[in-house]
Amino acid sequence: MKNANDDKNSEMCRMRVIQSMNAIKASEKACEKMKTEEGKTNCESFMKTLKDHEKEMMQGIPPIPPVPPLPPSTQNQPK
Repeated sequence: MKNANDDKNSEMCRMRVIQSMNAIKASEKACEKMKTEEGKTNCESFMKTLKDHEKEMMQGIPPIPPVPPLPPSTQNQPK
């Protein structure tokens, strides 16, 4: 029979995986997999922090300037 400590350890591991995937995109569904209320609360808090941080990061990034069109190529044209 599993004990509460195993659940807590597996949730810590799961949180690390979520953190490394963050990375990709914060998903609300990730928190649904937590087995304990404490785990769900921690996960939701982490996701909120992640999204807030993501917004701050996006605000600090200047817009990407448009790329000018390339001049017509003189190579690879039929002779």
